[in-house]
Amino acid sequence: MVKVSFYNTVSNYNKNGIVKPIKVTMQDFIRYLSIAGGIQNNGSSSNTYKFYEYMVRMALEDVGGTFKITSDYSNSEQSIKAAVSYFIGMLSSYAIAEKHYNISHLFHLKDSKISYYQNQNSNKVPDFFGLSNGPKPLAYLIEAKGTWKTKLDSGTIEKGEEQVKSIRKVEFEVSPGMIRTFKDKNLNKHVTGSYFENDELHFCDIDPDYQGDLVCHFNANVAILRYYKNLLSLLSTNSEYIEVGTEEGLEFSFINFEDYKIGISNSVLKAIVDSFGEKNLTVKTFLNDRNLIFERLSDDKYLSVIKESNLYNTISEITNNNYHTVYEKFDNTSVSFGRDGIIVIKS
Repeated sequence: MVKVSFYNTVSNYNKNGIVKPIKVTMQDFIRYLSIAGGIQNNGSSSNTYKFYEYMVRMALEDVGGTFKITSDYSNSEQSIKAAVSYFIGMLSSYAIAEKHYNISHLFHLKDSKISYYQNQNSNKVPDFFGLSNGPKPLAYLIEAKGTWKTKLDSGTIEKGEEQVKSIRKVEFEVSPGMIRTFKDKNLNKHVTGSYFENDELHFCDIDPDYQGDLVCHFNANVAILRYYKNLLSLLSTNSEYIEVGTEEGLEFSFINFEDYKIGISNSVLKAIVDSFGEKNLTVKTFLNDRNLIFERLSDDKYLSVIKESNLYNTISEITNNNYHTVYEKFDNTSVSFGRDGIIVIKS
């Protein structure tokens, strides 16, 4: 469990916020980091996943359901603490997005396949965009910040505020000719962060005022394909070690690590493969060829096919149905099952 302090303005950050706990586990953190990195065209190897796991365990200790800063982390040289804080800050965004705002997929806004209009530097854009689940989804822009200190400093908050406020409008192309547009007060903007109060991990969520003149346009089908890039890369580089298993009636493809295994719904895998429209392409042939996956994830020739597909809607339907069907059946102390169809199981 992590306590989250919510603030409705940046100016209120130094006052007492509304505190709500969210239930998160070490398996949740590992799952979040499995998709957090690698936003360029290359995916992540098994060594990357090991790094993320050991980094979390190096920094955080689960003490009776809350997370404490470890002596390894608190006594590290300052540049190391800053680097680890960056990743823990991202955990705040993923956890709050999934557990509080019911967001299945957070899309990296610094992905090279996303277009921006107006005279702005794309380095100033926030980290993530996501849509909540439901018949009338809400849109969110989220910037992640983190520190090993007892509170995020005002300069960090102001920088995050500048990033989320830079975007005026998001054009989310769900299918050919179908663009969902979110702007002004229909575009919720949040700076989330991590810090340690009395050595205990805390998160915060700050809601800045609205402004900005940058327009962000991206294709939902391409975005959701690239969302799973790290998992696809992991499976393809370790295809001989893939273990297919069933959990609560759902079939997953797993890769085992020392203390846990991570997997993805086979229904999601099949939807991805089918979206390319290639008669002889199967999940097995797709995962057995690493170069094939990298081509499909980055080459405009293949991405143009994905743009015209219905992949986003298909995966959204699959993952939402699966999550609501089986989530409560899992033992949440050892299983982390996400709204995106990714699962981490403690060994």
